[in-house]
Amino acid sequence: MQDGRELSLFFIRELHQILTQHQKTVDAVDAFGRKVQVPLLQGQWKQCPNNPTRKDGIYEYCPPMQVQPEMERLISMHLEHMKQGVPPEVEAAWLHHRFSQIHPFQDGNGRVARALASLIFIKANWFPLVVTRYYRDEYLDALEQADRGNLLSLISLFVKLQKKAFVKALSLPENVVKDYEPIKKVILAGIERLKARKKKSIQQTQSYAFKLSQKLENLAEEKFRAVTSALNNELKQIELSYFAMVERSVETNAEWFRQQVVHTAKILEYYADTRTYHSWIRLKIKEDRQTEITLSFHALGTEFFGIMAASAFIEYRDKIEQQEVIFDKPDILCSEIFQFSYTEQENFVTQRFQSWLENILLAGLDQWKNQL
Repeated sequence: MQDGRELSLFFIRELHQILTQHQKTVDAVDAFGRKVQVPLLQGQWKQCPNNPTRKDGIYEYCPPMQVQPEMERLISMHLEHMKQGVPPEVEAAWLHHRFSQIHPFQDGNGRVARALASLIFIKANWFPLVVTRYYRDEYLDALEQADRGNLLSLISLFVKLQKKAFVKALSLPENVVKDYEPIKKVILAGIERLKARKKKSIQQTQSYAFKLSQKLENLAEEKFRAVTSALNNELKQIELSYFAMVERSVETNAEWFRQQVVHTAKILEYYADTRTYHSWIRLKIKEDRQTEITLSFHALGTEFFGIMAASAFIEYRDKIEQQEVIFDKPDILCSEIFQFSYTEQENFVTQRFQSWLENILLAGLDQWKNQL
């Protein structure tokens, strides 16, 4: 599997047969426009058009007579891409979309397309492509954008899914890995790649990772204080008791918000290691109720490899009968955690973090505004 020759027309037809072995029939439309069930041609090119109806009309795939030459062209272009060293995320997205445009089989084309993309990722020692129901709409939208000539959204989605798979693998405890033998090799391969990058001792790794985290925390505190200054100028004009302030963790209260951090990590499907490292910064806005936007900085994974993460959530506090009450569970402000590694250059990490932080603040302040 070094030069892409494993991808052949025979292989693709066999793959289709395997992926559709439990499917005997497929929906079709007869000459009178009636929906009928017809036998599925497993491992064979389509014999009739299979053009779907979309909101903007009928989308035409490759005609049956042109499937063979178009598939041969697909293989040829893929082999050339392998020689040129096209990055795996780009090639996986291109191959998936190009195959989907041809739509060579009567049914099951999506399954085969994702399997082909997985093949590219596995060759690169990455993870197979898994599109869950949570990403279905984004996936379909990215495919439609690719149909219009923009492949970037599909590439970005594939990168996002690989990142989530990798973070999730790092978060699996050892006993879970043993229980699921089929994924053990893939997960361990990812872990080994991380270990191979470690050129310093674990103490040096921790020292650099923690210092990098503290610099990001300083940036976040500076940004939060700028926001509180602007808020206080406005809040005091409404009511003198209204205010905004920033709080930052110290050694004695670093474990505050651990439950919220763990809850956020479960939703975002990773393991937040607050024992190895944990720090937080909180923006508090007090008017008739209290709104708190909290950033948490912590280690990532069940074993520390020098990878850190930041997450963000928002909470509301009210006083009921003179007692302070937090309502509901925290609302997560980030669709993805911000992760960084001891191997990264500081300026590159800070640039990425500032963009992420800006989005967090916008989301948090927008939620605060909407609940007023």
